[in-house]
Amino acid sequence: MGISFDEFWDIFPRKVGKLDAARAYDKAIKLATIDRIREGAKKFAARCKNTEPQYIPHPATWLNAGRWDDQPMPAHERTFGPAPQFPPERRGPERPRALTWANVWVPADCPQYKAMLARAAAPDTDPREYLKRPGGIRVSRLWLERERVLGQ
Repeated sequence: MGISFDEFWDIFPRKVGKLDAARAYDKAIKLATIDRIREGAKKFAARCKNTEPQYIPHPATWLNAGRWDDQPMPAHERTFGPAPQFPPERRGPERPRALTWANVWVPADCPQYKAMLARAAAPDTDPREYLKRPGGIRVSRLWLERERVLGQ
């Protein structure tokens, strides 16, 4: 463990497995110069400033993979982009999400069950409004209100 490994250890952002890292470092300096490894470690440490430690590789892993030559990843912000836009022919009618999901279970022994099955089989019924399962049907509240099946 010469002075060059100690420099590398001081630079690298995650301090775990020092003996494994020293062995990996000894192998790595046969493949690349000390300066190249040191510069790669400095660049890597700068990129990892705001990274949670569990997402930073162990130094031995980093060295064994030869990552001192890695190209930097493009910077990205942790924000969600706009919602995907589907062509009009693939879009369904706009509905509040809370009402569209199948959220009412109607067992097969319910008096309205047969009427619901018949309506679900109709060609103009949106298949996202119901889900047939053994023993019953799960339907959205919006569909129930629109069909007025609950009041029958």
